[in-house]
Parts: sequence; C-alpha cells; structure tokens
Amino acid sequence: MRYLFLPFYIIIIIILSGYAKDISGVERDFTGGTLGLAWVASASGASGGICEKYKTYTETVGGQYQSTKRSLNTGIITFVNYNSRVPPKVSQLTLAHEIGHNFGSPHDYPQECRPGGLNGNYIMFASATSGDRPNNSKFSPCSIRNISNVLDVLVGNTKRDCFKASEGAFCGNKIVESGEECDCGFNEEECKDKCCYPRLISEYDQSLNSSAKGCKRRAKTQCSPSQGPCCLSNSCTFVPTTYSQKCKEETECSWSSTCNGTTAECPEPQHRDDKTMCNNGTALCIRGECSGSPCLLWNMTKCFLTSNMLPHIDKRKLCELACQDGNDTNTCRSTSEFAAEYNIQPGGISLQPGSPCDNFQGYCDVFLKCRAVDADGPLVRLKNLLLNRETLLTVAEWVTGNWYLVVLIGVGFIVVLGAFIKCCAVHTPSSNPKKRRARRISETLRAPMNTLRRMVRQLQLLPL
Repeated sequence: MRYLFLPFYIIIIIILSGYAKDISGVERDFTGGTLGLAWVASASGASGGICEKYKTYTETVGGQYQSTKRSLNTGIITFVNYNSRVPPKVSQLTLAHEIGHNFGSPHDYPQECRPGGLNGNYIMFASATSGDRPNNSKFSPCSIRNISNVLDVLVGNTKRDCFKASEGAFCGNKIVESGEECDCGFNEEECKDKCCYPRLISEYDQSLNSSAKGCKRRAKTQCSPSQGPCCLSNSCTFVPTTYSQKCKEETECSWSSTCNGTTAECPEPQHRDDKTMCNNGTALCIRGECSGSPCLLWNMTKCFLTSNMLPHIDKRKLCELACQDGNDTNTCRSTSEFAAEYNIQPGGISLQPGSPCDNFQGYCDVFLKCRAVDADGPLVRLKNLLLNRETLLTVAEWVTGNWYLVVLIGVGFIVVLGAFIKCCAVHTPSSNPKKRRARRISETLRAPMNTLRRMVRQLQLLPL
C-alpha cells in the first residue's frame, strides 16, 4: 500500500478512546546536543509509538512496590541547545523528526538516505540540521518505507488502529478554525470572552438569543479577542489606529507592527532590508527571517570546516564560519583566512552556540567547540570505545608481545575460579543423602577462630 506524505508542518493530533499522541515542548538544555526524544513505533509489535496503549509498570516508591501506567505514544522537544534559543525552523523540523519516530521511522540509513551536500539531509537524519536545505523538510525514501510498514500493520488490524477520519474544525479548543468566527472555549466557565459564544451555550444565553451558536460572535459585536490581539475585550470592537497599539515587537529582521483598526489580527510587519546583519553578526536577514549567511556579502556560499579535512583539527576551528566559491568544496576556507581581504574582524566570524558544525555532525557548545551529536546513547559509545578497530589492534599487539603474561593470567584465573567453586560447594545443599550436610556461612567464618583456639589449647598441654 502506498501513502501520500504531507509536508512536515501539517501535523495531525489523534485522540481516540483515551489514546493520545502527545508531543511536549520544553526549555531544557539536554546533554550532547539532543533536541528531542520519542518512542519509535515498530511493525513487529514492539512497545512504543503511534496507537500504543498505556503500559502498566511496577515501580518502587518509598520502599514499596506500586503499579503505574505509562504512555509510550509520546515525544518531547526542547527549544534550547547549548544555552541558546533554537531557531523556529529547526524546532519545527525537530517536531517532525520526533513524530517520524512515533510513526515508525528510525534514523536515516544507509548512505543513500543521508546524501548531504547542497540539497542537505532529510528529516530523520540523526545529527544536526540547519533547516535551509531542500531535503531538510522531506522524509527520505527509507523513512517512507519504514512508516508505510507501520501503517500497513495498523490498517491490517495486526496492531490496534486508533485513527479516525477528521471531522474538521472542533469548536471549544480555543483555536479559530475554518467555519468558526471565534473560539473562546468549551463552556461558559472556560470562556472568559464576552464577545463570543462557547461550544456549550447556557440556557440564559439561549433565552436571550434563540439563534445563538457555538463559536459564533455575539450580536452587535465587531470582533472577538480569540481572533487576534487587535480586538478590545470590553467593547468587542477593533483597536483604533489612534491607540497606536503595538501587537508585534520588532525583531532583528522586521519592524514592529501596530493594529490598523480594520481587523482583529495583527498586520504583517514590514521586513528590514535584506542582508541586514543579525544573530550577533553570524547571519543575514532574508525576507524578514534571520536565515542568510554572511558569505552572501562576498558573493560566496556557506560551507563547513570538517574533521575530515585535517585529522587533528582544533574543535574550535570547526565553529568558525566558512565560505566557498559557488559549489566548489575545494575552496572552502574559514573567514579568519580572508578577514583582512574583506575587512572582517581579526580571527574571522565564530558561529553562535547551538549552531550546526562539522557538516551537520555536531553543534557548537557554549565554549565554541564542535561537539558531536549523541544520536545513539551511552551504550553505543561504550561499545565503540571497547570494540573499535584501534582498540582491538592495540589489545592484539599487547597479547602478542606479552604472551607469557596472558598464560599466567589465564592459569591464575582458573585457580581462583576453582577455589571459589570449591568454597561455594560446601555451602550448596544437595538432595543426595550420602553427601555431607551443607555448611552454614557462619560456620565457615568461625572456622579460623576455632582452629586458632585448638592450636592454643594444644600448646598449653605440651610439657615444659
């Protein structure tokens, strides 16, 4: 079965019979450049991911065992990375990445699904992303296959299918959707807006207006605050231009915006000039967003200094802005190398903490060192430490040069193991009636003292 995958920003929240797909956003700086975590669905029936039911676990609370239910159909993303705010576009891609996990896609593998280059990597790439490459907002062919396998199982009723057809707008969620004039909440207790009817209309309101409907404005009102910030809540009218009420603060790439007196929504702010410096001089404004590279000022394109260029390159060097001539990767060089040529500050331009580095393999930390993204966790790191080729070759060389020590260690281990088994054997009960009774550990512990006492008594009985 084939599925049409919508753009990443079309997110469907599915709630059915107590099963909810929940992605939460926090402002917590996780270690290792981690931007999100989520349970991964599987077509084989393993726990976690979309449509997964609550699982009962036993936990120890205050020294007592307690049963509790945990949802494995969840995910979490953070808006902070190395003490810096994550760009909105990257947060959107992180949300799509974690939802991809929930729908059954692991990180992109093999190499065909993480091409890199000018087109960039796909949504399920394991490491960093900038969000400005064509592939960044697409699922790879590998992800589409993995997600399709999970959806096939759900549709085939092998796993519980929690999907249901969309019924369009939902009146009462405080989001003004298609067909709604306003949306102030579910009932009159939740609705604090006197300009709008809630989903459940009270008998009193019904008696005053028999044609009253949920999520519609009340009679003789011009607007509702639920429609936008440019509506006066006390009079239900548009904010006059004479108020000069600011509804959007200015940013590095756009001017502030004020209410225009004709709509409840805040007008789009005017953009600052393209190529205005932003993000502490490490980016340029393009169409109102801080998304361009300073390399554009010198008719060059942004590139990355990578650890592949030099085997022992300084990690700080990887967090310097680099530019190249067009698509020629052989011309990639740090801005520190041509600082004098283009009147750049000495030392070049450093990337901001939290910026991708080393060709999207890591993020710059607060000390402007490139830190690799920990995509697999501590167990994989330990495996790579102990079982990597360099470590195995070192161990093999040591064994070859010190074979006699290896033999002695092996013999010693066998002797110690035999002694341990012998000591434990006398304490192991046996069903054989001909065997001697198993000794208690306390008897073994007292044995040296008893032996010492016998020796003392024997010495006392010897004639002088």
